[in-house]
Amino acid sequence: MENQHHLFFNKSYYKSRLEKQFRTHSALVIPMELQVHRDLHAEVPPPPKPSARLIYGAIGALSTLDTFEPVNTVLTLSEHFLAIDNNLAHRIGHNLLLQAGYIQRSEELLTTHGTIEVR
Repeated sequence: MENQHHLFFNKSYYKSRLEKQFRTHSALVIPMELQVHRDLHAEVPPPPKPSARLIYGAIGALSTLDTFEPVNTVLTLSEHFLAIDNNLAHRIGHNLLLQAGYIQRSEELLTTHGTIEVR
């Protein structure tokens, strides 16, 4: 069974229009196998909420991708945040790396049980 994972959770943290648009950006909502998704939320804390400046930079980094393949998207975004000389950005980048392993495992399970939509 599959559901949707928002890389930037918890929903209640994202209040402004910009924050909500970022959180629900199509590249940042990833199909996940249900049990792997539950495991991720049980074991990985929410990423720190990015500032508006970091959000705009992340959207710029996403615009360089031709397709939004889940693992590639997460790794690209993580690299983007880790390259910024900013503690908040580094914490976000490290959190995304934690999520990447779960997303990879989910992608493998979903691929063996059907195809994953590449957006």
